[in-house]
Amino acid sequence: MLILVFVLASRVSQVDAEWAQKIPVTDGLGVNCKTLLLLFNVLVIAKFLAFADFIDPSKILADGLEMTPFAEYIWKFIGVVILEIFLATLFTLLFEDESGQEVVVYTIIVMSLFAATVITPVQQYMSAWMGLNSNMIWIRVGVMVAVSLAAILAGRRTSSSRQGYQSIAK
Repeated sequence: MLILVFVLASRVSQVDAEWAQKIPVTDGLGVNCKTLLLLFNVLVIAKFLAFADFIDPSKILADGLEMTPFAEYIWKFIGVVILEIFLATLFTLLFEDESGQEVVVYTIIVMSLFAATVITPVQQYMSAWMGLNSNMIWIRVGVMVAVSLAAILAGRRTSSSRQGYQSIAK
């Protein structure tokens, strides 16, 4: 979340940045970064609802352990972090162009690889229902990285093929 906020802050704080008008979410969809971020936003909202209401944090703990008050506070804070990720990607969808959306997709790739690397040393303590205590985490990250790179490459291909056309004024 901090990496994503830093990327957005660096984009907004550019001295020569021109503020774009609000772009409708339905414009420019296809196999590109905007569609991937829209799908990612829907998944983030589903994850927010799941963490806020449905998941019992005691099922994630190793057998015989109890949550400390600090751990319960951090669990509630996770919902806030997920909501901030939703707002950051929504800002990118509404106010950024193709290059800005591509930067956010690259950031998501880096964050996913970083998260998998952090989880790897403590995988033996993870519950099996999360799918994080085996090689499955690397398969999931690999699929996500492949889909993200495909969206970036397909988006660049379609945007470069569109550059040869001129808009016709009526």
